[in-house]
Amino acid sequence: MEPIKSLLVLSFLTMVTLSMCHPTATNGRFYRNDDAIMDYDGYQLIRIKPMNMEQITILKQLENEYEMDYWNPIVNNEHDQQPIMTIIDPQRLEFLSQLNQSNIEYDILSNNYKQIIDQERFGNVYSKIVTIKLLW
Repeated sequence: MEPIKSLLVLSFLTMVTLSMCHPTATNGRFYRNDDAIMDYDGYQLIRIKPMNMEQITILKQLENEYEMDYWNPIVNNEHDQQPIMTIIDPQRLEFLSQLNQSNIEYDILSNNYKQIIDQERFGNVYSKIVTIKLLW
C-alpha cells in the first residue's frame, strides 16, 4: 500500500507544479506564470518529517534562510504536523546538511525532479500514441 501512496503523492505534486507553469515545456524547462524559465534538472524532491516543536521551529527558520517553498504548511502543533514536501535546488544542497545537523528526518523521493515532470508529461503522450496505433 505504501508504494501506491507514494506514487499518488508524486503524481499530485507533479500536477501542482505543472499547474503553476504554462502548458508548454521544452527539455524539462517550464515557464512559470511570471515568465521565468524553470529547469528542474538536478532538483531533489524530499519529504521532511518533523517530530517535535523544536524541529518545526528549525524548519520555519530554514524556510526563510534558504527561501524554501514548502508544499504544505508548517503548523504550530507537532501532533497535527504532516510530512512536508519540497524540492531542493542543486545550488542549495546545504539545506540537507542543516536537516542532518538538526536530526530532522527526511526521505529523498527523487534525485532529479525533472525526470518526474518529463515522465508525467511525455509518458502521457506515449500512452496516447500507443492507444491511437491500437485503434487503427
